[in-house]
Amino acid sequence: MTMLRMLRLGASSLALICLLGQVNSVGAQPCSARQCPGIGLAYPGGVNDNFAPPEDPASPRPAFLTFAINAGAGITDFDGNDIDEWFLHSFTGLPNTICSATLTIRLKPLGSSNNDGIAFQFDENTNTFGWSEVIQTVAGVNWAAPQPAVDLTFDLGCLPPDGFGRTSVLAQVNATGHLDIRVQDDTSVDFISLEICYDCPTPTKSTTWGGIKARHITSE
Repeated sequence: MTMLRMLRLGASSLALICLLGQVNSVGAQPCSARQCPGIGLAYPGGVNDNFAPPEDPASPRPAFLTFAINAGAGITDFDGNDIDEWFLHSFTGLPNTICSATLTIRLKPLGSSNNDGIAFQFDENTNTFGWSEVIQTVAGVNWAAPQPAVDLTFDLGCLPPDGFGRTSVLAQVNATGHLDIRVQDDTSVDFISLEICYDCPTPTKSTTWGGIKARHITSE
């Protein structure tokens, strides 16, 4: 169990003091517990309202949205009920020292959706994703209406192997400072929650006379 102490920073985020970064995730991989001391943040996407109208706006990065439009895809938001549309969302401005990240998402099939997929981390240089899988595979149920909604939790550093054997997107997230999520194309998304724990940067000591004097005064 992950032990957390929460401090409210504002309406859009929470600060968490991460004492142990261990999560139970989709795919139950044989990953050992990872110590992740440091600062944590929780990023909400959408509203946890069980698909209640009106639709809540999703926020894909411009390059991510352009890719979908160029592919001829229709675009939907949180709580969307239209088939044959892609759901896209991006968490941006993330720190580059993330050592643990957990994503929880609530999904509901809108029709015969057993070939629908979920993908993380779009790369606009190659028009590919860092990880992708069929929802039915990771959910472990027949992904078609009237299947009830399911909540899936992913450890982004310990994902179930996809068709290319990939099991993590943490390196890409740290390199780019963002996380992209695509769900397509007959599946509705109620909400997404991203929780990260990251290492604090090591403070650098000032070498100016003012900085040296301040250290001297505070040490007295």
